[in-house]
Amino acid sequence: MKVLVPEHITGTNLSKIKAISSRIEISKLRIDQNNKPTFRLINYFKRGNSLVKISIDGEDIDKADRDVEVFLCSWNINSDILDRIVSSQSGLKWIHFTSSGVDRFITQKLIDSDIVLTSSKGVHSKRVAEFVFAMILCMSKKIPTHLKLQEKKRWESIPSDELKGKTIGILGYGHIGHEIAKKAPAFEMSVLAMRKNNNYRNAVLPVTFTSNIKDLLIESDYLIICAPLTRETRGLISESELSSMKKNAYIINVSRGEIINEEALIKALNKNWIAGACLDVCIREPLPPNSPLYSLPNVLITNHSAYLSPNSHREVFNLFLENLRRYIAGEGLLNVVNRELCY
Repeated sequence: MKVLVPEHITGTNLSKIKAISSRIEISKLRIDQNNKPTFRLINYFKRGNSLVKISIDGEDIDKADRDVEVFLCSWNINSDILDRIVSSQSGLKWIHFTSSGVDRFITQKLIDSDIVLTSSKGVHSKRVAEFVFAMILCMSKKIPTHLKLQEKKRWESIPSDELKGKTIGILGYGHIGHEIAKKAPAFEMSVLAMRKNNNYRNAVLPVTFTSNIKDLLIESDYLIICAPLTRETRGLISESELSSMKKNAYIINVSRGEIINEEALIKALNKNWIAGACLDVCIREPLPPNSPLYSLPNVLITNHSAYLSPNSHREVFNLFLENLRRYIAGEGLLNVVNRELCY
């Protein structure tokens, strides 16, 4: 059984894959400077308890043997390359994505295939929830203003806001939303949440659910966007939605930039319809240098890094290893993606 992995998977991690079953052969996917995918075939033999690499060969992926069964798809693979892999590997049965969201990968070719898709959703939830509260505290305590004063060597008293009694509105109550709701009581904040399938309930957490987005917008002091990008959520937050929010409300997006109409957001921020925005994601990434968002005083921009920590890549890889073990054992896989819904 051949497993195709990104070129950056090396050393100990390759040994961990091979250790799951003696049936596994490993190939590496290399993307050259012209965005051309090629195979690097790696063969192993055992020397004591060690795996020894004995050969590396390269060939165009379109001419390679059609015997890859499992593909570990990393974030740097685009949909065109993925389509080429799907077309060239007729034996491909399962793709695991290292990202939580898979919207950028799902093409019609994948939808029409029988390939099982799994994602890494849930792995980063605690980290992202911590990042959300860092943003909430940063804006409520006027940290950007303090930093600007420090840069100018000015000593001024700046009044800040309190979190007690404020409402966190969660658009997309999944793994991340759940982790946010767990932390909210520590700040004496209430949680109002909405998800597409509004049957998610947790008797332990004091969360109020609504199926009406207007209620969510009107009540939220901090609106957290953590829903997946789908046909229904693309452009969901636009002028009408932003204008219905509280003037002292903040919007925090840790999901996908396309969920918010960016032009409408810029208008809302310029006209003070809302107090500000914290954006870890944007429609175009990297955000172009000429974007007005950079110069708006009530905006905090981070570079799609809410999920990153020294543990993030290791935990994603461990999830893949567990799913690979399950795949070989014929057990159900974790995080199977609904290809129609893209999550």
